Amino acid sequence: GGSDVVFGYHVTVTDPTQFLITDAHILGTPDVVGTGNVKVVETWTPTFSTAKIRVYDIEPGGLTQLQDSIVFSDPVASLTVTKDIQASILDGQPGNASITSIDQTYSQTPTGGGGIPEPASLGLLALGSLGLLARRRR
Repeated sequence: GGSDVVFGYHVTVTDPTQFLITDAHILGTPDVVGTGNVKVVETWTPTFSTAKIRVYDIEPGGLTQLQDSIVFSDPVASLTVTKDIQASILDGQPGNASITSIDQTYSQTPTGGGGIPEPASLGLLALGSLGLLARRRR
């Protein structure tokens, strides 16, 4: 028999004027003993064409993928995630299909607008200001 669960959640940056989500990574431990499969497939809204990331173990055949990642074509401030987890063993056959962990991460990068300037930029700004003040006094 088999099991299937589909659930969703939201991923949002805390300050969309400063950061955007650029990529997703998944790492899992699917394991099949016998004839069957375990799959974890993830998709998003907004949709990035037919983009998916997945981990799986399919037996027989030894088709195994323990990690996957994607860089989104357009960085976004928030995503609605759909995760589909399936596990099954061929009816009447001995075996076990399981997944003990799924590690999910998303990366965010600065948008380049506003923010707190880095120390070197602040130092150059101060030196430039001092130069202007010294020139003005002459």
